[in-house]
Amino acid sequence: MRLTRLSCECGKLSLNGDVHQQPLARLTAEDMHLAEELIVCGGNLKTLAEHLGITYPTLRKRLDALIERLILERAQDTQRIEATLTRIEQGELDSEEGIKRIREIKGEL
Repeated sequence: MRLTRLSCECGKLSLNGDVHQQPLARLTAEDMHLAEELIVCGGNLKTLAEHLGITYPTLRKRLDALIERLILERAQDTQRIEATLTRIEQGELDSEEGIKRIREIKGEL
């Protein structure tokens, strides 16, 4: 999923275009729920498995899959940064705009 519009609750302000989301925000609802429950359980996998009503091996498989998805999301961000740097080097993108995009990808803005 790609976020292309953000707006405030009052409806007077909106942002249109390609809006970058951090890797955790790009996860599925199921993955976000698992990550949230992991945090709430203090990182204790035994407690989390009991809380979710699943076995430890099942939980471990779900966590491994979640980790892989996060690694892929982060790799996509790295590729976007590299592509932005290439566009700056080739003169296709102004350096200030490029730096702004890179900082956005890194979550610094």
